Amino acid sequence: MVDDLQPPVEPMRVASIGQWPAGDGWRYELKADGYRGLAFLQPERVSLQSRAGRNLARYFPDLVQAITASVPPRSVVDGEITVLADDRIDFAALQRRITVGVDPASAAYLIAFDLLQHPDHGVILNEPLSVRRDLLAGLLADASPAIALCPQSADVAVADEWMSAEWVAAGFEGVL
Repeated sequence: MVDDLQPPVEPMRVASIGQWPAGDGWRYELKADGYRGLAFLQPERVSLQSRAGRNLARYFPDLVQAITASVPPRSVVDGEITVLADDRIDFAALQRRITVGVDPASAAYLIAFDLLQHPDHGVILNEPLSVRRDLLAGLLADASPAIALCPQSADVAVADEWMSAEWVAAGFEGVL
């Protein structure tokens, strides 16, 4: 379809701020220590675009297989590619995927936080995040465990908790 998003797409970026924005409508999400990954599901292939526009699919064949089995074609999912090693997000293991190759002892995951294109609704970039998030949750309802919906909360106290040493030790580096 001509209207489908095609890689590369410039991903939305965030800026660091000194304190949490608060009030109605704000949502907070965990930030995993990984690579930004936009998954483009086309009928003939899956592309995993990095923040810089590079296709990372060849480094994450296990993740591509999980995405292909779980997400319908004509979807574009935005998230963070991570690798688990020793029950935590391991950025060094993620980097080794690029330089050394796939280590069978490490598993790749996509922590999905946004949906840019829905197979039934087309490109949804102009929809509010709440609408995109609901559509993403629906698409991932029966997804492989390798594709997780990023935790999200409207509660500032939860965002504060996510900044604790326990979450940082698990491989999360902040809150968006």
